[in-house]
Amino acid sequence: MTQNTENTENTAETVTENTGKKPRKGLFYYIKLGIVISSILALVAASAAFYVFHKLTTDGNLEKLINKELTKATGMNVSFEKIGFSFPTISLHNTKIATDTPEMTLISHTETIFVRPDFFAAIQGRFFIDKIEVASSTNDLTIKTAAKKPETAETENNDTHSQTQKFDLAQVEIPFKSIDITNINVLYKDLPSSSKHEIRLNNANISSSMLSKQIPIYLDAEIKDLATIKLDGNIEWPDTLAAKANIQATNADKLKELIPSEYKNKIAIEKFFDLKTEAFLTYNFAQNTLKLKDAKLNAGKNITIAANADLTSLTPVLGKIDAQLYSTDAEFLAQIAAPFVPKEYPFEVLTGKIEAKADAVFKPNSVVSYIANIIPEQVHFKTPMFPQQVQIQKAPISFDGDKVSVIGAEIITAGQKINLPNFTFNIKNKTFSATADSSLQLEKTWKEIALPLAAKMQPQNEEIKNIEIAGLAKLNIEASGKTDDPKINGTASFDNGNFKHKTLPEKVSDINGLLNFSLKQIETKKITATFGKTTAAVSGNIGLGEKISLDTTLEIAANLGETLSSLKPLLPESVKQIDVAGASDIQIKITGTADNPILSGVATLKDATFKHPATLRPIEKINGPIEFSLSDIICKNLSAYWGNSKATANGKITDFAQFNTNFNFVVEPLDVTDAAGFFLTGSGYEVRGNGKGTGTITGPLEKIVVNCEAQAFEGTANATLTENKSVFKFPYKNLFAKCEYKNDVFTVSSASMEIFGGNIYAKGKTFLASEPISFDFQTNIDMVKAEDFLKQNVDKKYANMISGGLKGAFNAKGNTLGLSSLTGTADISMPKGAYNSPPIIAQIADKFKEAKFASGVIENVSGNYRLENGRIISDNALANFSEGIISFNGSIGLDATINGTSKISLKREVSLKDNTLKQLIGDKSQLEIPIKIKGTLMSPDIDMPIDDMLKQAVKDKGKELINKELQKLGDKLGLPLAPAKANETKAAEVKAEDLNKKIDAEKQKLEDKLKKGLDKLFKKK
Repeated sequence: MTQNTENTENTAETVTENTGKKPRKGLFYYIKLGIVISSILALVAASAAFYVFHKLTTDGNLEKLINKELTKATGMNVSFEKIGFSFPTISLHNTKIATDTPEMTLISHTETIFVRPDFFAAIQGRFFIDKIEVASSTNDLTIKTAAKKPETAETENNDTHSQTQKFDLAQVEIPFKSIDITNINVLYKDLPSSSKHEIRLNNANISSSMLSKQIPIYLDAEIKDLATIKLDGNIEWPDTLAAKANIQATNADKLKELIPSEYKNKIAIEKFFDLKTEAFLTYNFAQNTLKLKDAKLNAGKNITIAANADLTSLTPVLGKIDAQLYSTDAEFLAQIAAPFVPKEYPFEVLTGKIEAKADAVFKPNSVVSYIANIIPEQVHFKTPMFPQQVQIQKAPISFDGDKVSVIGAEIITAGQKINLPNFTFNIKNKTFSATADSSLQLEKTWKEIALPLAAKMQPQNEEIKNIEIAGLAKLNIEASGKTDDPKINGTASFDNGNFKHKTLPEKVSDINGLLNFSLKQIETKKITATFGKTTAAVSGNIGLGEKISLDTTLEIAANLGETLSSLKPLLPESVKQIDVAGASDIQIKITGTADNPILSGVATLKDATFKHPATLRPIEKINGPIEFSLSDIICKNLSAYWGNSKATANGKITDFAQFNTNFNFVVEPLDVTDAAGFFLTGSGYEVRGNGKGTGTITGPLEKIVVNCEAQAFEGTANATLTENKSVFKFPYKNLFAKCEYKNDVFTVSSASMEIFGGNIYAKGKTFLASEPISFDFQTNIDMVKAEDFLKQNVDKKYANMISGGLKGAFNAKGNTLGLSSLTGTADISMPKGAYNSPPIIAQIADKFKEAKFASGVIENVSGNYRLENGRIISDNALANFSEGIISFNGSIGLDATINGTSKISLKREVSLKDNTLKQLIGDKSQLEIPIKIKGTLMSPDIDMPIDDMLKQAVKDKGKELINKELQKLGDKLGLPLAPAKANETKAAEVKAEDLNKKIDAEKQKLEDKLKKGLDKLFKKK
């Protein structure tokens, strides 16, 4: 790309420093050198010819005269060994030229110079050469001192002017028609630069015409082991050379010597040794200017460079050059550039092409301004630092002085396209600006770029391989500033992104949103995502200072079950048994720094559920706010249901490793029916009622402790007998209990209730971990009315069979299978009461044929009881009533069966009021009647031996009558015939034998009398 000189004024200017070293000679320098030496030889030949013709008719000492005149004309020592003449040609043999100045030394030897003068011109009095031939010349040229470089622009201009004067040949008439030069050898030594070259002029031809100022010129030369040079064109006399030039390198090693030492070992010259160039050049001798047109440089088959130049001065170089590198194999160029790339940044170019264009303007004071463009075409390369090939689709790079620009670059890697719309860099002040954007397929980017990079940077991190990422992301970046203080801003937007890890039951999906970032912070506007049925949104800032600072908010609409399931791998073992369900709106505030974050937030629960073995059953319908941080969870007025009982809790959870709890709670309403049903389902017990309670929950979740006070206003407790499924009902009021739950043991430290018109007080323990659930309670009853119990649990006709208040203590153990599991002891009494035809008493009264005995007043009931195998056993039950005492020894089953013996002791005055009892009591102080009882309480089987007792009474009465008659008889006989006392029986037996004989006579009379008395007795009955 060519640009006018005026357009380069705004470009940055580069000043080449003067290192004090003599600059290396270019190939054009050697072309000039060959032309100068050839001109000197031609001048010598022409001068010699002139003098030959001049002296042919004047002087016979020709050689000496010519040598003298040539030395004077050239300022050099010139000599000939011999001059020959063969009309019309003059030959000079062994011509020698020598000079030695402070600047240089020249020693020249030419074997033969042929000169053919134009005799017609000579006849006319004018000097003109028709042809000059120079052959086989050797020349030693030694440069002793470096040329002085102009110090100022003014000096430079003066020097340019002096050169112009030196080479101004406008006034010189060309004295020849043609010059042919062959086999000219020059040994050139440059002492200041320690360089030496052998130059061979194989062939040169210069022709002129009297009718034209164009002098055709042809030059074929060689710089030994360096290059060959061919020149074919014209000299526009007197000041301009216009010719086509061809130069080809011949020796890579020699060519490498021309390369500065700091680059010699880096440039692989052999890779493009087949170096040749061609150009049409126009060189003005007078003005010292050079123009190149359609110049081409070929380096083998790989590199082709085209150039044009317009240099208004060669010493110093002024003007402009434009050049173009044609599309070149990028792999080949990379091989050339590889030595210049630091070892820590290796790369390999695989395919592609590169073009380049450059415009350079050379200004006074060694100032160079340039514009360059490099255009990669589908360049593919790879590097060990990056896991995928990188394709530079296009990336036009422009160099404008100190400014580097890339406009509209496109880079592709792993199928992902990265656009670089604009990039500029100022080399001088190291400032830059850039924009970039890309639409990334995250799955390919993650698998093919991010994962391999992570494996390279963190080979020990196997866990990262379990991460899967997918979706789309759009990236926009703006960067500017200085390289040591860049300012970078950008945005990243996500579209339906996905994230998955093996520890998560489901992937995080629907990741959408936008974030802004810079080198100082990342700002998330609002990024949303879904995890199962949980959605989350994050917003806020992340500071990227010396320490990463956090100020972000995370809003979550959570499905608690799925959220907890995903977090369980991160939780301590002690809380992994927790299970939750329901919904929650969670807002989390994260502040502080990355190494010391401060987390706080609020979770608003919506009908959530909490499950853990310690809670025995799920806690449901949890509603309300929970405040949390990294150190604790605080609940304020959190409502929840344990079954049908509603609780309101306040407190906190600390030490998440142990999940320590510290809560106060109020339960209202307390659904006693539901709570008891949870524990007693399938058992023989049922408790109904409602109330309220308060309490505390403390300790780690694994060993939670619940202390509470519960109150039930009224309700019913039902107990079922396992055998016949009959149910006892115990309606209660004002139940109050103090309880503790700890280590699966439910302890009631104190409990009281109003039941059947009295009160019950209890304490004990329920062992919830046993199977079935078991308990051990100590109970005191105070004036519990028997009649109220009967009204609830027996047929109405028996509802009033016993009345009165019971008192005592009852200690029992059992399980939830039913009342038949109970074992224990009891001490029960009834201070005062009444009975009204209970079935057992009614049957006893019926045996006596005395209905009034079926009802009466109970003055006291007492006894000790054992409870075993579903039966109440007593050895000393005793009831005092107005008519006497009744005792019981036996057992009564909870199924109302009875088996035992009883004894009724009736007072004498009571017995005497009844004819039958009167007969039975005799002269005793009280009447004792033994009874055997079987059957059931409501349908007893009474075995009471009244007949036997009556017979015994008759016998006793008969004895009494006999004894009375014997007494009378004894009185008559003067004998002691009264019945002996028990301690006198033996003595009486001894005397009986004697008495028998005395009474035999009277015996018959007594028997007859007794018979009559008995007949009278039974007639009364």
